[in-house]
Amino acid sequence: MATPAQQAQDERVADVLMAMEGQPIDTIRCAPIVVLSQDAPLPIVGLHAAGRHFTLSLEEARCVAIAVRMEDASPDAQALAASIGMAATMTELLWLRAHCQILRLRLEDATR
Repeated sequence: MATPAQQAQDERVADVLMAMEGQPIDTIRCAPIVVLSQDAPLPIVGLHAAGRHFTLSLEEARCVAIAVRMEDASPDAQALAASIGMAATMTELLWLRAHCQILRLRLEDATR
């Protein structure tokens, strides 16, 4: 049985897929985003489709990419799926970099 968090994630992925349905593929955009804070950076993927903006966790973005890849074998859809997957990967790399910088700053502060 799915947990409430898993159900919420499934609903968000379904919402994104419904917004993307019927939209020209070249109008769907995604981008890596890392929200910086003192505690810890937050990795999210921004996706814009059908006039709506979605902020997805890395796992949600990867689920969307997999669903797009499985639903439509056209080259454009496969390119979109790859683009969403790449945005998730780039977000993760940017998050790691930001996290390392925060740790470095904390270490420098602790040694002063």
